[in-house]
Amino acid sequence: AQGFILNVKSGYTQGPVGFGVDVIGLLGLKLDSSPDRVNTGLLPVRNDGHAATEYSRLGGALKVRYSKTELKVGELQPNLPVLAFSDIRLLPPSYQGASISSNEI
Repeated sequence: AQGFILNVKSGYTQGPVGFGVDVIGLLGLKLDSSPDRVNTGLLPVRNDGHAATEYSRLGGALKVRYSKTELKVGELQPNLPVLAFSDIRLLPPSYQGASISSNEI
Protein backbone atom coordinates (compact mmCIF):
# COMPACT_ATOMS: atom_id res chain seq x y z
CA ALA A 1 0.00 0.00 0.00
CA GLN A 2 1.05 3.57 -0.60
CA GLY A 3 -0.10 6.57 1.41
CA PHE A 4 -0.27 10.23 0.45
CA ILE A 5 -0.70 13.17 2.81
CA LEU A 6 -1.54 16.75 1.86
CA ASN A 7 -1.17 19.13 4.78
CA VAL A 8 -2.02 22.80 4.14
CA LYS A 9 -1.73 25.43 6.88
CA SER A 10 -2.83 28.99 6.19
CA GLY A 11 -1.49 32.07 7.87
CA TYR A 12 -3.68 34.41 9.88
CA THR A 13 -5.70 37.41 8.78
CA GLN A 14 -4.36 40.80 9.83
CA GLY A 15 -5.65 42.61 12.87
CA PRO A 16 -5.70 42.04 16.63
CA VAL A 17 -7.65 38.80 16.14
CA GLY A 18 -6.41 36.60 13.30
CA PHE A 19 -8.35 33.79 11.63
CA GLY A 20 -7.02 30.89 9.58
CA VAL A 21 -7.69 27.38 8.30
CA ASP A 22 -5.70 24.13 8.37
CA VAL A 23 -6.65 21.34 5.94
CA ILE A 24 -5.40 17.75 5.81
CA GLY A 25 -6.11 15.25 3.05
CA LEU A 26 -5.15 11.58 3.40
CA LEU A 27 -5.22 8.90 0.68
CA GLY A 28 -4.27 5.22 0.94
CA LEU A 29 -3.95 3.13 -2.24
CA LYS A 30 -3.72 -0.64 -2.61
CA LEU A 31 -0.66 -1.80 -4.59
CA ASP A 32 -0.86 -5.57 -3.99
CA SER A 33 -3.92 -7.47 -2.86
CA SER A 34 -2.86 -11.07 -2.57
CA PRO A 35 -4.98 -12.93 0.03
CA ASP A 36 -2.05 -13.45 2.43
CA ARG A 37 -1.65 -9.67 2.82
CA VAL A 38 -5.26 -8.76 3.63
CA ASN A 39 -5.05 -8.42 7.44
CA THR A 40 -1.94 -6.23 7.70
CA GLY A 41 -3.94 -3.31 9.09
CA LEU A 42 -2.74 -0.97 6.34
CA LEU A 43 -6.02 -0.95 4.42
CA PRO A 44 -9.59 -1.47 5.61
CA VAL A 45 -11.11 -4.87 4.83
CA ARG A 46 -14.36 -4.92 2.84
CA ASN A 47 -17.33 -7.16 3.70
CA ASP A 48 -16.16 -9.76 1.16
CA GLY A 49 -12.83 -10.17 2.99
CA HIS A 50 -10.67 -8.36 0.42
CA ALA A 51 -8.67 -5.22 1.07
CA ALA A 52 -10.24 -1.95 -0.06
CA THR A 53 -8.81 -0.53 -3.29
CA GLU A 54 -8.43 2.90 -1.71
CA TYR A 55 -9.57 4.94 1.23
CA SER A 56 -9.34 8.62 1.94
CA ARG A 57 -10.18 11.23 4.50
CA LEU A 58 -10.37 15.02 4.35
CA GLY A 59 -10.44 17.18 7.44
CA GLY A 60 -10.10 20.79 8.42
CA ALA A 61 -9.63 22.98 11.45
CA LEU A 62 -10.53 26.61 12.00
CA LYS A 63 -8.00 28.56 14.02
CA VAL A 64 -8.13 31.89 15.83
CA ARG A 65 -5.13 33.78 17.19
CA TYR A 66 -5.17 36.61 19.69
CA SER A 67 -1.77 37.92 20.77
CA LYS A 68 0.21 34.72 21.47
CA THR A 69 -2.81 32.51 22.17
CA GLU A 70 -4.20 30.15 19.54
CA LEU A 71 -7.51 28.24 19.48
CA LYS A 72 -8.04 25.42 16.97
CA VAL A 73 -11.34 23.60 16.42
CA GLY A 74 -11.82 20.65 14.08
CA GLU A 75 -9.48 17.91 12.82
CA LEU A 76 -6.34 17.96 14.99
CA GLN A 77 -3.03 16.11 15.12
CA PRO A 78 -1.82 17.07 18.59
CA ASN A 79 1.64 16.44 19.94
CA LEU A 80 1.06 16.63 23.68
CA PRO A 81 2.46 14.61 26.61
CA VAL A 82 -0.92 12.92 27.17
CA LEU A 83 -2.17 12.70 23.56
CA ALA A 84 -0.07 12.43 20.43
CA PHE A 85 -0.47 11.18 16.90
CA SER A 86 1.96 8.71 15.39
CA ASP A 87 2.82 8.51 11.70
CA ILE A 88 4.29 4.99 11.75
CA ARG A 89 1.31 3.47 9.90
CA LEU A 90 0.16 4.09 6.32
CA LEU A 91 -1.83 7.17 7.32
CA PRO A 92 -1.60 8.96 10.67
CA PRO A 93 -4.63 9.18 12.96
CA SER A 94 -6.28 12.47 13.74
CA TYR A 95 -8.69 13.63 16.40
CA GLN A 96 -11.84 15.77 16.37
CA GLY A 97 -11.97 18.44 19.03
CA ALA A 98 -10.61 21.76 20.22
CA SER A 99 -7.18 22.85 21.38
CA ILE A 100 -5.97 26.05 22.98
CA SER A 101 -2.33 26.98 23.47
CA SER A 102 -0.72 30.12 24.80
CA ASN A 103 2.84 31.43 24.77
CA GLU A 104 2.05 34.60 26.72
CA ILE A 105 4.55 33.86 29.49
